[in-house]
Amino acid sequence: MTAGPDDAGPAAPTAVPCSRCGRPVGLGRGEGYLVDIRAVADPTPPVFTGDDLSADATREIQRLLVRLRGMSPRRVADQVYRRRLFCLCNACYALWSADPFGVSRT
Repeated sequence: MTAGPDDAGPAAPTAVPCSRCGRPVGLGRGEGYLVDIRAVADPTPPVFTGDDLSADATREIQRLLVRLRGMSPRRVADQVYRRRLFCLCNACYALWSADPFGVSRT
């Protein structure tokens, strides 16, 4: 016995709301964009001064651990890496891509 169209399980969504204006963005129809933003903490090695190298490393590690205890794992991770996905309709994408930081200098 083969599965018929009614046996395929839940249907995939045909539209998702625009993350900016809320209008439906039809999937597979060229009606929008998926914007993928990734932010990472400064990847260059830290610069140490003579004072840094002469400091008590154990004491500094303990100080940092105390600071971290009051933070959620998510908050700690967000300080190192963060990824956001947005679905934008064509109109909102045009506005966003022309001025992604919202600081138009016209």
